[in-house]
Amino acid sequence: MDHALYEYLLLAEQGDLSAQFTLGVRYQHGIDVDQNYDQALYWYQKAADRGHAPSQHNLGSMYHEGTGVLQDYGKAAYWCRLAAEQGNATAQATMGHIYNRGLGVQQDYAESAKWYRLACEKENPDAGALNNLSFYYQVGWGVEKDQKESMRLLRLAVDQGYLPAIDSLGLHYESGKVVPQDFHEAHRLFC
Repeated sequence: MDHALYEYLLLAEQGDLSAQFTLGVRYQHGIDVDQNYDQALYWYQKAADRGHAPSQHNLGSMYHEGTGVLQDYGKAAYWCRLAAEQGNATAQATMGHIYNRGLGVQQDYAESAKWYRLACEKENPDAGALNNLSFYYQVGWGVEKDQKESMRLLRLAVDQGYLPAIDSLGLHYESGKVVPQDFHEAHRLFC
């Protein structure tokens, strides 16, 4: 066992939330240890039960994806909501997705938009949430249609290099329906 792993184990066994989370990540992804989902779940659960938002989100994600556990959208929504309510932007974006698709919850575009909006209001907003909320404003899902706000959010996602947003903006320039048609700008974005 390497020294760093040994130190994390000692700290985690003493109740250090950050060490428990780090062990969860290491075991989930096989970082300097053999990949072991049971160990990942064990350490995430220990920290999540004590309110550690990143562990709650990762635990929820494992249930969402069925990684090392039976897929359970209800448990995924439960754990992600706990993290999202603590202000975890990634969990807020995940809650937006969960309500968008109705995974373990009743599908609700207004609730989805609320969670995406919270993820977008962070100092470093979640690019996927920006892109998705942009689409909501474009089509009026859970919010009033607002092309100006849609484009503002889309450009913020583009500024982060988020490829789906870049493609969307390129298509907007190509079609000329939302912004003035500009084939040169569309080409620049696509290349």
